[in-house]
Amino acid sequence: MPFGLPVRIRIRMDYLPSWPLGIRIASQCIFGSFTTYLILGFSTLAEPLERMYNESIYYHYGVVLDRQSFAYIVGMISAAKIIGSMFSLMALYPLMDTLGRRVMALHFPCLLGGVIGAACQILSKVLLSVELFFLGELFIGAAFPLMNYASIMYLSECAPNRIRGATALILGTSGITAWIGMSVLAKPHVFGSFENWHYIPLISAIMAVIHFAICVMFPESPKYLFYQGKIAEASRAIKIFHGPDVKVEEILEQYGREHHHPLEEQATLWKVWQDTEYREALLIVLLFDLTNQLSPNNIDVNYHVAIRKKLGYNVDEIMFQRILISGSLFPLNFVAAYAVERFGRRFITAFCGVALFIQVLFLASGQVLYDLGQIGLLSKITGTAVNLLGNLVSNSGFGNMTYLMMAELCVPSIRTAVAQTAALVAMVGQMVVFSTYPPLINSIGAWYYAITGFFVVTLFTAILRRLPETRRLSVNAIIDNLEQVVRSRANTYQIRSRAHTEQDPLLGRRNTGDYY
Repeated sequence: MPFGLPVRIRIRMDYLPSWPLGIRIASQCIFGSFTTYLILGFSTLAEPLERMYNESIYYHYGVVLDRQSFAYIVGMISAAKIIGSMFSLMALYPLMDTLGRRVMALHFPCLLGGVIGAACQILSKVLLSVELFFLGELFIGAAFPLMNYASIMYLSECAPNRIRGATALILGTSGITAWIGMSVLAKPHVFGSFENWHYIPLISAIMAVIHFAICVMFPESPKYLFYQGKIAEASRAIKIFHGPDVKVEEILEQYGREHHHPLEEQATLWKVWQDTEYREALLIVLLFDLTNQLSPNNIDVNYHVAIRKKLGYNVDEIMFQRILISGSLFPLNFVAAYAVERFGRRFITAFCGVALFIQVLFLASGQVLYDLGQIGLLSKITGTAVNLLGNLVSNSGFGNMTYLMMAELCVPSIRTAVAQTAALVAMVGQMVVFSTYPPLINSIGAWYYAITGFFVVTLFTAILRRLPETRRLSVNAIIDNLEQVVRSRANTYQIRSRAHTEQDPLLGRRNTGDYY
């Protein structure tokens, strides 16, 4: 450690091993949130967009939209994002193993969302074309999940083991800053009017250009370069991201032990399921995924305004409180990034489980007060408590735990299959929440939250039973731990259904061969 540096700076450099890694993470959190701005535009700019749809159809076709036709247009535009996401899931995710992490985390999202998607939205306003807006949503829908998945995979491979979890969780700040930013930009007196809404996709496009200009200077993931046999380039990338004092040979040896499957031989979902440890990794990832989708916080986020109105808030109060609480609790992102490496993944998971269960209780209490007609100070207190707990979970980075588990529990040859499965599960989970919440909350009232509470307890219990501690460990060491967890649960030392031709132990397979 350099003697000339103050103690505070030496500690900071020990935690963040290199300035290039810090700049790349900062750019991702600040400018890389452009896809989130574009995604949020559809919901936060509802009123000016509705006027644009009507004027576009009337201007080009001479038709005045009735209520049913207007709902059909809105539904088609909503479906465009889902279609784009499905295309990204099936066609673009697998390209990470051929074109590389860097290209899929930077070039494709900037091109699809920041350039093409944003340009379509801007032109849809200038030309009054709902068709161009639909096309823009297709490209944005393809860019958004790719940006989230590829960026976390890329940066988790660039970061040293001791801050891999912190890196994945800190990237969650991009979504929170985007939401706060959109809450301000979407106000009618800023850019939330019919005349000015197109400036928001313009700002997003500028952010994409800045993000690309900064991040294009940094190399590919050293782990990916190693898998491609580019040992010299991998060594240079390790020194850039891990710092000049890193022991490159030790890092390369870790990569070699992880690389027991050739990158070109990608495993199918069936092969993943047949393998005992890989199936366990898949189940843990899916449990985190389902927990995020079925959580009370997801319900509150998607129906935030409707729930608050029932509790006695007006729209201005809702937006002011949400911005105030989100901004006040924002520093918790950095506390969570420290805690996940200091206390571990299980600690963060247990903390979020308790917070979400308490959130369910407050949501149910608010619904009971609404059903009884007791709308007033007490109902507003329950709404505030729900908001605080939801932001507590969001700022803990729990939403990124699914991606972190993919990076830590899954070797490269199974990540694509696991990521595709998790994305499909997330889409199904979202559709279940969207389609069942309105009719069920109206028919059974607060009992709906009893169902939600049951899912919270069941899913978090299952996660904590299965989840091995992964902090500061290399991926091959994590898989060893996972293997031991599976063996202890089965109460046997014979691992069956390995789905491999040879029967050697997993560790033995990883330790064979020359790495560099």
